[in-house]
Amino acid sequence: MAAAVTLQSNALLTYDEVKDALGKVAQTNQPQVNAAINRVSDAFERYTNRWLRQRKVWNSLHRRTDEIAVKAFPIQRILGVYTGFDLVTATGTADSGSTTTLVDSTLTQADDYWNGATLDIQTTTDNWERVIVNDFVASTDTLSWESAQATSVTASGKDFALTLYNKSAYYALQITDYREINHEAGIISLPGAYNLLVVDYVGGFSQSGGAYPLPDDLKQAAIWQVLDWLNASAHGQASAINLGTTNVSYRDRSGAALTLIPDVKLILDRYRRIVLG
Repeated sequence: MAAAVTLQSNALLTYDEVKDALGKVAQTNQPQVNAAINRVSDAFERYTNRWLRQRKVWNSLHRRTDEIAVKAFPIQRILGVYTGFDLVTATGTADSGSTTTLVDSTLTQADDYWNGATLDIQTTTDNWERVIVNDFVASTDTLSWESAQATSVTASGKDFALTLYNKSAYYALQITDYREINHEAGIISLPGAYNLLVVDYVGGFSQSGGAYPLPDDLKQAAIWQVLDWLNASAHGQASAINLGTTNVSYRDRSGAALTLIPDVKLILDRYRRIVLG
């Protein structure tokens, strides 16, 4: 029996949506389907250079600008825009951890204190990997980050360095300080240039319903790509995938590397985030 695979927080599809596209799917195949959904969701975010699913983003840093282009959009809600702050840092050696968590007893701050901090983990003598902390649990001294950012090493016993922009020293801009907010494009315009800005916000397409649901063409592209990768994973060069009692004809991969379908790329190009300068 295949090991259980849960959907990531950035998953663009549900198991039921893929099952509906295929027809009948044996329940024992859910781990493979979920793994394909996770893989497609990560690939779509890499290709578009943006976070597609709704999430809360802390300490998004923007330098010398009067216009902020956030990475998770549409912008659902702005929690705060700040300037004039101090840096907080911490270093140490992890007591324990995994590829998505780090535990160290010297981290004695309150819950969520390190949310949004940059975490550098030493992988070898001369190499470090960087992730963004999305949760800090004070009771267990645990930092965690999304599986889409998983490091190549287990954090246990590794040296680490944390960097956070200190909210206690921030000056918070008021909503009247914003010249314009383009929710769909993820752009916040300000009346003048600032040397350094930090934004806390909620952005990305809603998980279900809401003001900004996942667009139909993006959902369809995800379904096509999931089916394509399931086919290649199950049969290599075969042109059909057998899930449970259903045999679904799909694209012949001819042994090619698992890449995005050209028609899927055409759809994703409409959602790409381009950052100039």
